Amino acid sequence: MKIKVLLFVFGIVFSAHSQGVLIGSGQPSQPAASAALEVRAQYQGFLPPRLTSAQRDSILNPVVGLTIFNTDLDCLEFFTQNLGWQAPCIKSPTVTTQGETGLSAFGFYANGSVVSNGGSVITQRGFCYGTVSPPTLQDSVVLLTGGVGVMGPSPILNLQSNTTYYVRAFASNIMGASYGLVDTVVTPQPTLVSFSVAGQSTWTAAAAFVKVLAIGGGGGGGGNDGPVGGGGGSGAAVSASLVLTPGQVYSIGVGGGGQGGNSSCAGPNGNGGAGGTNGGGNGGNAGTQPCSGGGGGGGGWSGIFSGNTFLLLAGGGAGGGGSNEGTANNVAAPGGGSQPNGNTGGNNGGAGANYSGDGGGGGGGGGGYWGGNGQTNLNNNGSASGGENFLANGITGSQWTGNAGGIDGNGGFGASPVVVPVAADFNYGNDAGAGGQGAPSSTGAPGATGRVIIAY
Repeated sequence: MKIKVLLFVFGIVFSAHSQGVLIGSGQPSQPAASAALEVRAQYQGFLPPRLTSAQRDSILNPVVGLTIFNTDLDCLEFFTQNLGWQAPCIKSPTVTTQGETGLSAFGFYANGSVVSNGGSVITQRGFCYGTVSPPTLQDSVVLLTGGVGVMGPSPILNLQSNTTYYVRAFASNIMGASYGLVDTVVTPQPTLVSFSVAGQSTWTAAAAFVKVLAIGGGGGGGGNDGPVGGGGGSGAAVSASLVLTPGQVYSIGVGGGGQGGNSSCAGPNGNGGAGGTNGGGNGGNAGTQPCSGGGGGGGGWSGIFSGNTFLLLAGGGAGGGGSNEGTANNVAAPGGGSQPNGNTGGNNGGAGANYSGDGGGGGGGGGGYWGGNGQTNLNNNGSASGGENFLANGITGSQWTGNAGGIDGNGGFGASPVVVPVAADFNYGNDAGAGGQGAPSSTGAPGATGRVIIAY
């Protein structure tokens, strides 16, 4: 019996050495001639080592052809000489770039599609773009949600005009990122539309991607006959990139400059200046003491809106306080609050100043949004504040608060216009929305009209 067992074992070893090893039964009784190991079964399978990716990577010096089942990938993997570990059942996604639409000087819509996820869940997808080809995930990226299917139209914003950009779609799965073909896009020179007449008008959007610059109207200077009237504050400025609906009509508001207050030594009152068109508050009248000055009117706001949705607005500057000839607080009225939203501060418009002595308070600036607050002119120290500004939720841009007007011995100096660093983008000369000079003798100067410029 022992001799038979030894002969059987010897036969297996000899068979394994010369012809390969057969596990299982059936015909033929020998393993395939080209197989070192053949396993035969009807209800069982071959089970390789089951490892995570981290466990796989801990294998030292894997030999070419080494095979495992990767539980992270849910797939067999084998080691290759040139490519390392490969999972034949999972591939990188298939992605296409499908052109651009809505091109303007500052943006366009990118389009693409994830044709196949490669057998694994899409972990990231979108578009990458830049000024060097080919763009990669190291450049600017727009990320989108979803898996297999159409991507876009997706806005690519805040571009430079007259510039060549490269864009392509991408998608990633557990195997990494893959890309569509590269498209070349050249942004054109911008077209400019300027609104400089005080009041409200409309503009039919000619492009989806625009840049807007708005400057509020300046406040008027205070009246005088005695101590000088205060200078008006300047309008604020704001600029932002917007995504509009081509063909839709948008409302444009341009703030007028507030009128200067005056002084009437022959009569009982110095009259306050009227508020600038588009929401500037009126200046307060002087008291009954002869030769006192009325306050300057506030400047109106400038901006763009649709219905009741305000996208960006630059508040008007406040009016300068009138001169204080007497000492009694017997004025007719303080400066009026800006309109349409009344005598409040903050984002409802600047408040008209209270009076002091006989000088009229300056008018509130800016109308419904972020106007400057009017100031009194007691003891020659009043100065009207500049306007502030407003951006709707989700819009980012640059904002510049208006300059304050002031006082000097020859009449209150009106605030100079806000210097806008992006002026070259709009061919703008930094000349709108200055505050009016306070009166050195009688009537304060009006504030300068604001402006709205659209580039696309």
